[in-house]
Amino acid sequence: MTILTFQSCRKNNDKIELAFEKEFSDSIKKNNAELFKYNYDELTPQKSYFVNSKLRFLKVHLGPELGSIDAKIYFDEKTKSIKKNVLRIIEVEDWKTEKLVDTIFVIYPNEKITHAYVNNKLATNKFNKRVYNWNKEFINNLKTDTEEKYNSR
Repeated sequence: MTILTFQSCRKNNDKIELAFEKEFSDSIKKNNAELFKYNYDELTPQKSYFVNSKLRFLKVHLGPELGSIDAKIYFDEKTKSIKKNVLRIIEVEDWKTEKLVDTIFVIYPNEKITHAYVNNKLATNKFNKRVYNWNKEFINNLKTDTEEKYNSR
């Protein structure tokens, strides 16, 4: 029952997720980014893409119980800060029924803008500080460590 609920929930934003995935892949190709195989944390699989010895694109997966969090992070070439973070969160809305909710947040930290998508449609443009600050310290630590490993090979 849980698996069926999870699978049906995942379809809520699959169309828009495919568009963001294509955009991410196209950016990697356009910038001729190099894949570097490394995991900062074994419980958090990542795919790191480098341009000119700097981490430019990062894909991270977290798998909390009965849900998942996937992030596609773009780093600014000049400032090295997060330029854009496409964050898909599938989480339990109701523990009794194990009903899941699927939301995609597109965060632009410099502009303090957050777009939230539900059911493949833009639901809100309202800035969301909680989502904006989501794992910011972890991502910065991951970025620093990954760049150090990449540049020390």
